[in-house]
Amino acid sequence: MSQITDLAGRRVTLWGLGTHGGGLAAAEFLVGQGARLTITDLASAATLEKSLDRLRALPVERYALGGHDEALLDDTELIVVNPAVPRDTPLLAQASKRGIPITSEIELFLQRCPATVVGVTGTNGKSSICTMLHQALVDAGRRAWLGGNIGRSLLGDLSSIGADDLVVLELSSFQLAWLGDQTRWPQGAIVTSLAPNHVDWHRSTGAYYAAKRRLLDHLPDDGFASFALDDPALSAWREAVGGKYLSPWPDDDVPELRTPGRFQRGNAALAGAVAERLGADPAKARSALAQFEGLPHRMQRLPDVEGRAVFNDSKSTTPAATVAALDGLNWPGWLILGGRNKGLAFDTLVPAINRHCRGYVAYGEAAETIVEQLSLLTNAPHQRVATVDEAFDWCWAHSKSGDAILFSPACTSFDQFTDFEARGSHFASLVARRMGATTISTDRARS
Repeated sequence: MSQITDLAGRRVTLWGLGTHGGGLAAAEFLVGQGARLTITDLASAATLEKSLDRLRALPVERYALGGHDEALLDDTELIVVNPAVPRDTPLLAQASKRGIPITSEIELFLQRCPATVVGVTGTNGKSSICTMLHQALVDAGRRAWLGGNIGRSLLGDLSSIGADDLVVLELSSFQLAWLGDQTRWPQGAIVTSLAPNHVDWHRSTGAYYAAKRRLLDHLPDDGFASFALDDPALSAWREAVGGKYLSPWPDDDVPELRTPGRFQRGNAALAGAVAERLGADPAKARSALAQFEGLPHRMQRLPDVEGRAVFNDSKSTTPAATVAALDGLNWPGWLILGGRNKGLAFDTLVPAINRHCRGYVAYGEAAETIVEQLSLLTNAPHQRVATVDEAFDWCWAHSKSGDAILFSPACTSFDQFTDFEARGSHFASLVARRMGATTISTDRARS
């Protein structure tokens, strides 16, 4: 990994622009620092059209799209890699052998950020805790910034971030895996939960957990880490953290929340403890937590339809996330699962389905696998269909007033949708159709 800080005149290659603008902030920053920038991506110019349109005003020296050419390495002094690019990519391995430094957008930020940074990682709940913590700090009068994997790069804000500020930074396992050992790591850490995920990228659950744990392994001497000890995977890390461990708030200290579920109360307990550790008045932190309305596509309650409570949990891309969603239901539920599997087992859903579900339906690429793994272990009525539309119609036909319909897919969206947001918005449109409405906004969760 790179410790290069002066980028002026350097020949830098941005490796992976992405179709959702993931590399745009890095490109803008690198050019702003005077780097001579090359952008390469496996996707074609046509696929990347929207991202490229936003870069037209930048003096990018070269684009190498539709594939990665080994010749790129001949005149590259630094590679800035998109975190979704696998670490075992052959050309990047060659770059390392040649001694070409490799860094990432997050590392560029951490190297230069003068503020205290709290890194937030985990399998589920990262964005919710980040938002809770950020709002608690702001309401307590602190100057705080929110960014990272939540969808906002803070590279462009570096000139405005001061040494007395606080940064809440959501970090994915990919981002953590690409960080160098010698970089300036966050001073605080929150780990929300651990469950198997991204095995296709990390190659094993152990490697995925190890990437998450790097956030704790690199804490400074005066740092702290907070996580729930009732999570069996996390409790094993308590001894390694030693005196840096920060206990979450006890449940009695957590206020009544507008978002349902035991899992969300656990998120609030972590956010409250860290806010207090960072100097926030506990009463103001509690008030901020009580006002938290949830995030779009994360157990987001849509308007009730003919007595049915409807939840959009499109952000659920793992069985563990769906279990947490089911445990948050206060109604008997009809569950919609499906999409593209990450190579994870679905049988972990069985106890939660048996507790909370009247029935379930599976759609998309993973539908056959889901039904095969669940049908022999549950007595709930079920069906396999092709699309989300058919799945919602099936749940509607079988449900009644007083039931809940929960869209919590436990899979990625990439078989039929560009991302979880597009998937969740489509689900909301199906609910709107049942209401006779044109659209339902997914910008805010309903309280």
